[in-house]
Amino acid sequence: MITPIEYLSFGAGPPSVALLILNAWGAIKPRAEIVVYADTGGEKAETNALVPQYEAWAGEFGMEWINVQSKDGDLEGYVREKSVPIPVFTENAMAKRQCTDKWKIRPIEQELHRRYGRNTPLIAQLALAYTPRDVGRMRDPRVKRNTNRWPLIEKRITRDMCVETIKSAGLPVPPTSACTFCPLQSDGRWRNLAAQEPESFRRAVDLDEFIRARGRKNGKGLLYLHGSRRPLDHIYSVDQATFDLDHAGASCDSGRCFT
Repeated sequence: MITPIEYLSFGAGPPSVALLILNAWGAIKPRAEIVVYADTGGEKAETNALVPQYEAWAGEFGMEWINVQSKDGDLEGYVREKSVPIPVFTENAMAKRQCTDKWKIRPIEQELHRRYGRNTPLIAQLALAYTPRDVGRMRDPRVKRNTNRWPLIEKRITRDMCVETIKSAGLPVPPTSACTFCPLQSDGRWRNLAAQEPESFRRAVDLDEFIRARGRKNGKGLLYLHGSRRPLDHIYSVDQATFDLDHAGASCDSGRCFT
C-alpha cells in the first residue's frame, strides 16, 4: 500500500500563514511536513517579499519548503504573450477560468508526483478559514485518489483568529493573497490594491488596457478585468481609502486563491 503524502498548500495570505504556524506547533494532526508554494508570478510585491521569511521560519521547525511554477511561466507574461486563461469579463459573459488549475494545482501535483511517484495519493491541507463564505468554497480534488483537508474550518478558526495566531508567532501579517490582476477580486480588494500597492495597481491597469486593445485589434470583442465592464482606472484611484478586506468578499470558489 502506498503511503499518502500530506502537504500544506501555501497561498501566502493570512489563513495560509496561520495554517503553517499551527502545523509547525503540532496543533494540526497529522502534521504536514511539506509546504508547497505555487508562485504564479502575479502576487503583490509585499507578498513576494514576505514569502522567504515564512520559508525560513518553517525551516526552523523542520518543515520542507517547495516552490513550484507552471511550465508555462509567469501568468501575467502568458496573458500578454499568448492568450487569456483568467476569467475576464467579455461584453456579455465571463471567460472560463483556467489559471487556478494550470498555475497552482497542476504544478504542485506534478512536482510531488515527480518526487514521490505518479500513483502516490496526495492529501492537501488547504487554508480556508471558518466563515460561511469559506465553507461554501470547499471542493473535492479533481483526482479521486487525492484528498483535500480544511483544518482551519475543522477547528472553526476564523480569519481574525488567523491574524492573532500570526502575531503570537512573531511573524508579519501578510496582505490577502491574490494575483494583482485577478478579475474575481471584490471591490474592496481592488480599492485596497490601488491604495496600498499603487505600482501593482498600475500594472493591473496596464494589463486591463492591453487585453482590451488586443481584443479590439483581433476583432474578438472587448475584455475587462472588472465586472462592471469599465476600465479599472475609471473606477479606482491610488489615493482612495482602504477597506477591511476580511469582510470584502471574493467570488472565487476554487479554495486555492484568496488564502
